[in-house]
Amino acid sequence: MTSLLVTIDSRIRNTSAALAATSWVETEQKPLPRGVHHEAASLRKHVEALNQADAATHIQNDLDSGIEVSAFFARALADDESFNKRLNDFSAKENLDSYWKEHDAVWHESVDAVHQHIKDVDFVSFLREVFGDAPSELIIHPNLAYPTTHSFGIKVGGRAYSIIVPRKAVGESPPWPFADDREHVIRLVIHDFCQAMLDNVIAQNPQVVTATAQKAKDLILPDELRITHPSWALQLAEIFNYGATVIFMNRIIPGSGDAFALYERRTKHILIMPSIIEAVTQYLERKTKGKPTPLEDYLPQFINLL
Repeated sequence: MTSLLVTIDSRIRNTSAALAATSWVETEQKPLPRGVHHEAASLRKHVEALNQADAATHIQNDLDSGIEVSAFFARALADDESFNKRLNDFSAKENLDSYWKEHDAVWHESVDAVHQHIKDVDFVSFLREVFGDAPSELIIHPNLAYPTTHSFGIKVGGRAYSIIVPRKAVGESPPWPFADDREHVIRLVIHDFCQAMLDNVIAQNPQVVTATAQKAKDLILPDELRITHPSWALQLAEIFNYGATVIFMNRIIPGSGDAFALYERRTKHILIMPSIIEAVTQYLERKTKGKPTPLEDYLPQFINLL
């Protein structure tokens, strides 16, 4: 049986704090400035003087070498001994435990808001439909700090994490409260859980990346997607994930998936969106008809359909 939990994980918050002491804060404001949650702004002010601390310089060096930002959170959640020692030292130096206690109320308000939105949503059945199985624990962490640009999923053993961010507002206004944005919350959560599972499938089947690499060169993908997902393995997972997310959202809130697909196609120039949705639909229909193809075998076919 799979459990579903909305919570605050100290490892995630402390990783966010170390990230706030790096150049990431400026990087994510390009090409267009964006408003951030007051918790993110406060955290940046609290830790910016620690940009030479071991945890901050370690993350900065990896960012400079092109490491994707979610990798730092994956290390923390996997209890990487070296990385978490740096985090613990950083936390002690800046007395983050006391800082978080002073700010806990607003974070727990977000936990409560997200829980209200997702408490009756069946994520597990869809994950089993797509992947054949589901993790034993699904954990959602509402993130009011950094990164503010995007959510992501991480799988560690039998746990899948969804680290979600509030929706960007117009211009430099603060982002929307989670409490006012049920559709956004559900969409990010299913995106992240599918991403966590997909990344795991691709990591265990590296031949999928090799088999689809040539076709990848022919795909027209927007720069924003390539920046947030710098490797082809990450891009492949994200492309498939678009289709899965649209299908799930249409089931939960009829028409919402189609609206999301149209928005992404028009504003983020995901021009292959219709082909993505059709190809993922075909994959699920094969399962329904009793002719399933293992996902690792279907992904090369999926790319050829785009």
